[in-house]
Amino acid sequence: MVINVNQYRLAIVTALPKEFAAVEVMLNQPFDIAIPNDPVRYTVGMIGPHPVVATLLPKMGNNLATAVSSNLLRSFPKVSDILMVGIAGGVPDPGHPEKHVKLGDIVLSTDAGVIQFDLGKFERIAQGKKPLQKRFTMRASDPPPSARLQQAIRLLEARRIRNERPWEQYIALTTTLENATRPSDTTDRLYDSHEPNKLIPHPVDTMRISGQPKLHYGVIGSSNMLLKEPQLRDRLRDEYNVRAIEMEGSGIAAATWMSSSTGYLLIRGICDYSDSHKNDRWQGYAAAVAAAYAKALIESIPVESASPTMSQLSHIQLNKLRKVLVDAFTIDDLELLCSDIEQDLKNDGIDLKVNLDIVGGKGQEIRCHNLLTYLNRRGYLQYLITATLKVRPNANLLSSSSERNIVIGGNVSESTIISGDQNTIL
Repeated sequence: MVINVNQYRLAIVTALPKEFAAVEVMLNQPFDIAIPNDPVRYTVGMIGPHPVVATLLPKMGNNLATAVSSNLLRSFPKVSDILMVGIAGGVPDPGHPEKHVKLGDIVLSTDAGVIQFDLGKFERIAQGKKPLQKRFTMRASDPPPSARLQQAIRLLEARRIRNERPWEQYIALTTTLENATRPSDTTDRLYDSHEPNKLIPHPVDTMRISGQPKLHYGVIGSSNMLLKEPQLRDRLRDEYNVRAIEMEGSGIAAATWMSSSTGYLLIRGICDYSDSHKNDRWQGYAAAVAAAYAKALIESIPVESASPTMSQLSHIQLNKLRKVLVDAFTIDDLELLCSDIEQDLKNDGIDLKVNLDIVGGKGQEIRCHNLLTYLNRRGYLQYLITATLKVRPNANLLSSSSERNIVIGGNVSESTIISGDQNTIL
């Protein structure tokens, strides 16, 4: 398989194997790659019409999230947005049913995005005749999330209002994963913040759909420590509108801020309440719902904003692809190729007719040119490249025969070839 690192505009980062497994089942045609001079391993695939690169952190934590994301942005220089997808502790609000976060819900980083609550200073303040009190003040907040992805979230919310919730159907894709089934709601127990052994009831929320995740929007708190303090959790809610607690978001935000041209978004499934009763029971399902929403969100992004076009590929590269189609395929082969492309598109939920009658033209060269143009104008050129290499795996699609090729990984049955000059890979 030959890939072009410049075609990837969207990246997904996960912190746990169960999170990565849930993301991987959302990818169409996933395969593993390793980039020369980059210690990070990647999996690439398609979500809808978009090429997506995904990776798994070697350990949890903001510092590693920054390091891995920085490597990713160097190896895939055209990535415009990184999505951190996985689990988090929820911040319940039983006094306000509409804001109350429960296990299995999804929290999205909007507004200020993410704050690192273990970075700040303690100040002593006077309150009347009371002794001096110690107050923690955060030094600064991280940059806000991607404006483009925030708009995509708002558009998905509009679809939800129209009773369209595509992420719910994608949760079913994870049923084969270990412990990804939704646990019984009877295991969703909320305890009092000041009396850790006292159960308190969840509020009645008429807008909640039984057995399905509810979406929440707001700030996500991030730190390098595992939070099990419900009183601090509640303070973060009341003072900063924090809806979830995790350990990597601030690192992702820092990496994108340093790149200056990349945005981020945090998508978190809720698995506990960041208290002493924390356990793993809901983690598999929380990872599944986060990955399902990520798939729905990416599919909703217009193709033009994330897919490579002919103008972004060199004339030499395009001529190489066109020459392979003309020289290595008969008319019957091209019809079968079109059928494969149409099926791959259908597998990704895209209803597009692809055949030689539709693309038009007389003669082999004109039809091949028209097929290139037809798919490119709709943002689906990668499907043509993938289908071509599936039936002609030895086709020479590199921009120059003199370039050094490096086998860098892949599945057992296939390897990925990257040109020595990564900016001219097709």
